[in-house]
Amino acid sequence: MKTWLYQLNSDKWATNLFRCAIWEGRQWQWNQNEIRPTTGIPAPGDVLLFFYTKGSDEPGIYGWGIIDRCEKFDNKTMLNYTPTAPTNHLKVDPWWDDECEGITTEIRANQAAFATVFEIPETLVPKIRRGIKRWLYHAGGEAV
Repeated sequence: MKTWLYQLNSDKWATNLFRCAIWEGRQWQWNQNEIRPTTGIPAPGDVLLFFYTKGSDEPGIYGWGIIDRCEKFDNKTMLNYTPTAPTNHLKVDPWWDDECEGITTEIRANQAAFATVFEIPETLVPKIRRGIKRWLYHAGGEAV
């Protein structure tokens, strides 16, 4: 199983659109032009994180989902996925702090920053999971 970062473009898909359209358990599909690295494509069962860069009105991790199907044709890849918990929470309170910014910068650092989907190195996956849990259950590192 791999984990992928889907970089959303707020000029094409505003954060408010994401909040209104994406719901846990409701299947979606998106086309991708660029997947980095180019050595493979997402597979069924892989995890997909939804991310807006700091150039958007409200950057951060907005949720995640499970890839159901991935089909490649011409120069595009169609990702079919189902958003899962805690997407409904994160889309109204996205994870964005220094740790999230550092992790997402590292993921995209040696790749084309304008790609859409980035494979996340295995070493960063536990840090992302811990960061999301901390964000959901603690306020700025303090117990709530």
